[in-house]
Amino acid sequence: MLPAWYNISEHAINSGYALFEITLTNVGPNSWWHLPVCVFMLACYLGVAYITHATQGFYTYSFLNPQKEHAKLAGYIIGIGVAECLAFLLARGLIWVRMRLSGRKSRASGPSGTNPTIEEGWEEVERPGSRVGQAV
Repeated sequence: MLPAWYNISEHAINSGYALFEITLTNVGPNSWWHLPVCVFMLACYLGVAYITHATQGFYTYSFLNPQKEHAKLAGYIIGIGVAECLAFLLARGLIWVRMRLSGRKSRASGPSGTNPTIEEGWEEVERPGSRVGQAV
């Protein structure tokens, strides 16, 4: 039971949180500069996996072993990078669809894409009992 829970908590719960944030919150899509940062962090994690092997003698993921995988290893590494890019695009696309369906953009901006003027229909009034503008 415990090893199964560790696997779920390590991989599936993060995906559940991400799906919750994408579908049920008002978050906007990530900026495009976020994608290279994510790929860089993934490359750093790959480096940590090889540092772990050098210092502790085991691979965090068995498919990273070049003795075992040989030519497939480069394909695995490139495939994981491509999967990161596809996941980013999928999340960005789902957020765009959610925003489109909720009408968030059309309500927040006017016909030209600018914010409507807030001053229409507003009037400044004095607070009762305030001494603003009166001599003391």
